[in-house]
Amino acid sequence: MNLPALSGYALWLLPDRSSGRLIGKQIEKLSKLFSSHSFYPHITIGKVPDLNEKQLSTALVQIASGIRCFKIKLNNVECRDHPFQKLIVSTINPPLFAECANSIDQTLNGAFGKRDDHHISLLYSDLNCSELVQIEEILKPKLPAVVKMNRIVLVHLQGLPDEWNIVKACELKS
Repeated sequence: MNLPALSGYALWLLPDRSSGRLIGKQIEKLSKLFSSHSFYPHITIGKVPDLNEKQLSTALVQIASGIRCFKIKLNNVECRDHPFQKLIVSTINPPLFAECANSIDQTLNGAFGKRDDHHISLLYSDLNCSELVQIEEILKPKLPAVVKMNRIVLVHLQGLPDEWNIVKACELKS
C-alpha cells in the first residue's frame, strides 16, 4: 500500500465512545485484512490555516463553544478513488454541520469549515474499488445506524496515519 504523506492540521468531530468502539472495530478489521493503517473514527470538518499549535489550540476552544453535540444518521457504505476515502460510510447531513463550518470560519476568519460530503472513512488504501465490492455489503449491518458526535479535536497530520496525533480535544456543549 502506498499512501501519500500528509502535513498540516485538521479538525475532526469524534463519535461518542460506544459508537467509536463499534466503528473502530470495523476499521481495525479492514486495516488488518488489507494491510492498511488503522485510525480513529472521525468526520473531518475543517482544515486550518498555518498557525502555531498554541494559536490553533486556543482557537479550538472557541470553535467548540459554538457547536452543540448532535446525532447523525449513517447512510451507505461506498468505495471511492481517493486513498484517504477509499471505503467510507456517508452521513445524512443534519443542519448542524453548517453550524460547525460557521463556527470554524468565524473563529479562523476564513473559509476553513467543510460544508459538504461529511462521512466517516473506514479504510485508507490504494486498492481498486472492484476488490472491495462485497466488503461494502458486509459492513453496513455492523455499523451503528445513529452516532452522537460529542467531541472536536485538532489533529496534526504529519506523515502517514500512524504518525498523526491529536493535539487538543474539546467536549461539545450539550
